[in-house]
Amino acid sequence: MWWGIFTKKKHRPNPSLPIFMSDEIKINKIARLFGTKLTVGGFKMIRSGYSNLTPVLLEGGAIDMAIKKIVNIPITIYDLDYYSTSKENWEEMLDIISQIIVNFPWEKEIRDCDNRAGLVSDLCSLFYGVNTCGRVYCETTNIKTGKKSLHYANLVILENGGLLLYDVDNFRLIMKLEPNKPIIMGVKNYKFLQVYFG
Repeated sequence: MWWGIFTKKKHRPNPSLPIFMSDEIKINKIARLFGTKLTVGGFKMIRSGYSNLTPVLLEGGAIDMAIKKIVNIPITIYDLDYYSTSKENWEEMLDIISQIIVNFPWEKEIRDCDNRAGLVSDLCSLFYGVNTCGRVYCETTNIKTGKKSLHYANLVILENGGLLLYDVDNFRLIMKLEPNKPIIMGVKNYKFLQVYFG
């Protein structure tokens, strides 16, 4: 194991000693400390790289209006004010977040679609100061096999009221939504059921 570079076998503690005194536990604590410092530093660096981004405050009711142009579904809103930016900025920002998330592969119930869509939404707020990347609960149908699945993806409100669908679990595809058009991205047809912002 990697901590072997710090410890030699002959110096490892007697197995009869309490576990909290083992070199492995000490090394793990050091790894957690450095990992936390590096993560926070990396997050701050990403934020500072977007210091020139000025999020636009959306008018009241903008989220309802944008979504209802596409589909009539329940909308849950947690914040009082909502901030967004241009399509070009969103595409770049989501690409950066994708590069983080793909390093933590999908795992059932632990890192599956609801966790990953939530993480995308939270990182948009943390990094860029925009809170219009919601989580959309949907039913997807594979257009080749007909298989249906319940799924979470992300729905983004643009500063001009447009909508983007982003799905980190569908090859990180992004699609601009248009009224009265089927929502098909890759081999998945999306039927939206509910969306959450905040």
